[in-house]
Amino acid sequence: MSKTDILVQIKYNMSEPRGTVIRTNVKQDVVKDVLVAWLLDQVGGGLIRDLRGSDKKNEYNVSIKFDLIDGNFYISSDTGDSGLTVGIVAYVSQNLDKFQISSLK
Repeated sequence: MSKTDILVQIKYNMSEPRGTVIRTNVKQDVVKDVLVAWLLDQVGGGLIRDLRGSDKKNEYNVSIKFDLIDGNFYISSDTGDSGLTVGIVAYVSQNLDKFQISSLK
């Protein structure tokens, strides 16, 4: 993977979703576009059904990176399965106004 041009980090709190924190290196008004673009990329790529059980925990970390040179998204998460990761990103993208968004410095 080459350098990351766009980064969105989500710390999602299952028991108190309003406690979710988003950190990013893009302007706040672009965060939703990045998340939706990643979601569409997952659908376009034909999501593979993930039969692993999710890791049961109170807080999950999801990191979405986009490389402008190769045009690819790279994701890392500690959810244990891709379905939960997609669900968290979808929920966050639809409820951004409820979450704290801070700049990565």
